[in-house]
Amino acid sequence: MKKVLVLFGGVSSEHDVSCVSASYVVSNIPRDKYEVCPLGITKEGEWFLFEGDVSLLPEDKWIKSGKCTKALLSPDRKDHGIT
Repeated sequence: MKKVLVLFGGVSSEHDVSCVSASYVVSNIPRDKYEVCPLGITKEGEWFLFEGDVSLLPEDKWIKSGKCTKALLSPDRKDHGIT
């Protein structure tokens, strides 16, 4: 099964729009074909893998949901993916 990373949020005036868009995208990706990995960026620039309900994405409810894991992108080619 292929993995799809849905990146949302960010340090931008479009942060809230991005979260709403991500909620729609994550809700509509066929789960029988793809493993969806939502990765949110807070308004302060922190990165988190989000494993909660997509209805929490709008209005930044996802940040305080307890369903976030700090995410780091390694520059080392030996470490594949996001850790």
